Amino acid sequence: MKHTMPRHIAIIPDGNRRWAREKGYNDSEGHAKGFLEVSPVLLKYLWTHGIHTVTLWMFSADNWSRKPDEVNYLMTLFDQFLDLMLKMADEYNLCMLHLGRKDRIPGELCNKIHMVEGKTSKHNKGNFLFALDYSGRDEMERALHKFCSSGERHDPESFSRFLDTGQVSYPDPEIIIRTSGEIRTSGFMPWQSIYSEYFFLAKYYPDLSTDDLDQVIKDYFNRDKRYGN
Repeated sequence: MKHTMPRHIAIIPDGNRRWAREKGYNDSEGHAKGFLEVSPVLLKYLWTHGIHTVTLWMFSADNWSRKPDEVNYLMTLFDQFLDLMLKMADEYNLCMLHLGRKDRIPGELCNKIHMVEGKTSKHNKGNFLFALDYSGRDEMERALHKFCSSGERHDPESFSRFLDTGQVSYPDPEIIIRTSGEIRTSGFMPWQSIYSEYFFLAKYYPDLSTDDLDQVIKDYFNRDKRYGN
């Protein structure tokens, strides 16, 4: 039986620091491994295998509570990562879209976000959604405020247009992958994920491979998805 590939896969890349500490590395080496080495390989693999939209949760709103040195390093790392992803977006004709707040992100990185969104806005073969300073609760609160101020009729379809994914072709991920063995959603995409299939993988994100992605997609096809029926 021929299966239709999922249109949207989201990844919660957990475990960079634990991976580094278990190997005797600095935390920064775990983050660099995850974002600069592993992520580009995995994302490219998904797009080349027909996944239209991929979301990566890069930085939670709760992550601001980490030590300032780590946060500052991550902001610099994300700047480098977005440069890598811009090249890939041009190669694969991908639209890049930021999910989350922009007002707390450092100025240079915020400018980079605006730049990559603008440069790729006309690309139409797929999407890369990067969640940075993202919280599902915050997204819902911001959307609700805009929705109530809009005067639009009160129905779910209208409300969904005010979410960060409101202009995305396939806003709802069929698959959400979380690494590191943690079995919780942490409030990720609460509106969009009501029918998502979750895969909680025991390995840390820097150890995630394309073989793991293959297995997740195979397991997805084997699940009984009734969508409330």
